[in-house]
Amino acid sequence: MKKTSVHPRAASTRKARQENAATMAGKKATPDGITLEGNGTAIKALGRHAPKANGAAMTALATESTPPLQATGQQQYEKALKLARHADRVGGPLPVELLHQAAATGYAPAQYALATWHLFGKGVRKSYKKAAVLLKQAARQDFALAEFDLAVSYELGKGLPKSEPKARHFYLKAATHGDLQAQVETARCYFWGVGTAKNLVKAYQWYKKAAGKGHTEAQYCVALAYEHGDGVEQDIQKALEWYKRAASGGDFDAKRALKRLQARVG
Repeated sequence: MKKTSVHPRAASTRKARQENAATMAGKKATPDGITLEGNGTAIKALGRHAPKANGAAMTALATESTPPLQATGQQQYEKALKLARHADRVGGPLPVELLHQAAATGYAPAQYALATWHLFGKGVRKSYKKAAVLLKQAARQDFALAEFDLAVSYELGKGLPKSEPKARHFYLKAATHGDLQAQVETARCYFWGVGTAKNLVKAYQWYKKAAGKGHTEAQYCVALAYEHGDGVEQDIQKALEWYKRAASGGDFDAKRALKRLQARVG
């Protein structure tokens, strides 16, 4: 199938995730996470559906077993969050130095937060290269949000040499660690053969995983897979069911496809 095909969409918008990380620290995590703007990557929006931003990158993930140095980093990070929120509300300087100190302890949420500030020039000079260094540090700790943004950076070549194989690698890591949008991007990589061999079965499996968690674009892609028999046995009834799910979630293309298919089957 050519890339001009509507099945499935080439990629998804993730702009809202990263912007939220840079400006709305401290919100509770949702399955979507936070990420760069991206065309499948860091700085350009690729599609229509922006996942809900959550600020998960800016929340503390430490447990009782957190090493002492990182525990200190967590405390610095949480203090920086409070000061950053206050600065956003009433103005004043951002706690850049405090966030730097927290990141220097190796605390992954702080490293990721500082990376987003460098990506958008929040309190610091905009620098994709510095952001990439911090994303790598957080990604080494299996921090899914950083893994996703690192994938985006590799796919767009922002702050790092462009590499589709590395992009696919980090999308897969983030997807494995539960990032919902990363699961969709992993499916996209397998469907189009981005950084890996084309594999419609794996594409379907990852779309199905995200669809089961309520991702409407993934639901639309699952419906398409059932309609055309891409990576799964063709099943028009299941295609209709998934189009209905995606349509009920507000997906415009799914609404059109549902009407088309219903008219065809009668």
